[in-house]
Amino acid sequence: MKNRKALIVVIVLLIAAVGAILLLRNAKTKTKPAIAVKPQIKLVDSFKVRPLSDVNIERTPERMKKGKYLAEGILMCFTCHSPRNMDSVGLPLIESRKGSGGFLVYKDSTSTIIAPNITSDKETGAGLWTDDMIARAIREGVGHDGRVLSWQMPYNIFRNLSDEDLASVVVYIRSLPAVRNVVRPTRISDEERSWTEKSMRPILEPVPPPDVSDAVKRGSYLVKIGECIGCHTAHSEYNPGIFGGGNFVQRYGKAAFSANITADSSGIAYGVDAFKFVLRTGKGNTLSPAMPWISFKNMNDEDLAAIYAYLRTLPPSKHYVNNQEPFTVCAICGEKHGAA
Repeated sequence: MKNRKALIVVIVLLIAAVGAILLLRNAKTKTKPAIAVKPQIKLVDSFKVRPLSDVNIERTPERMKKGKYLAEGILMCFTCHSPRNMDSVGLPLIESRKGSGGFLVYKDSTSTIIAPNITSDKETGAGLWTDDMIARAIREGVGHDGRVLSWQMPYNIFRNLSDEDLASVVVYIRSLPAVRNVVRPTRISDEERSWTEKSMRPILEPVPPPDVSDAVKRGSYLVKIGECIGCHTAHSEYNPGIFGGGNFVQRYGKAAFSANITADSSGIAYGVDAFKFVLRTGKGNTLSPAMPWISFKNMNDEDLAAIYAYLRTLPPSKHYVNNQEPFTVCAICGEKHGAA
């Protein structure tokens, strides 16, 4: 009997020891996700919404640095969310009011889209918003108050952001100094609201880091999150091809037809150094402010070279667009723009 009791005690102790080892192993290997999501959706006013989580993103120097780089560069956050100096080349933002919103992004007979204040001001900005309110707005197009956002907020593009990059952007935005600025509310037409609501797609699974093992793959990711396709691919019936240009772009009170950015001689027919020069200065053929080079100039050489490398892999599209030349009807796309 004594031997049996001793054996039972030994077994119990072994089980406890194994359990402790497993717990320690899990504690060491399990990492908290950058962006936590709840795996369910609900209908709000006929569109799909992911319920907010209580995620509190860890603030680190690395995330702060990466978030600043992304927000001020490829994501172009402040080309809309900051007042701009309309009298200067490229319409640079007013640095002292960065993130304070109020900029008229788009206006027509039925809609008026005004970028909100996203500084840490608690009365007029995002100071009382949670981390997931900001994250959900960026990638899923749902405002902090649950309403659908205008398509001018390119969440369908930003949904390609990895969880870690999104976390970095949120950390940086939360750090913006408070700027008091009461912004007029955006007005979205019923038609836009209807088709936007139908296209809502909540993100319910983790978005992993992209494969950036070479320049082309890195460039592909940057082009995806930089909204390049939205401007540089024509929406006309006679589409000259993906990234073939000829799309009428209206931004910041300026308008232009987008350029062909494929490797054809009618597109980007120059080397990587010239490409970086154009994106950093807006010069070459003078770029319209509708092309936000004022943000792209903040990108490093490696990323600009990666974008160039990816664009060189696109199928060439023969479509000449030049906003400096007299507008004529283009035989390829049917639009009226400067064409040879």
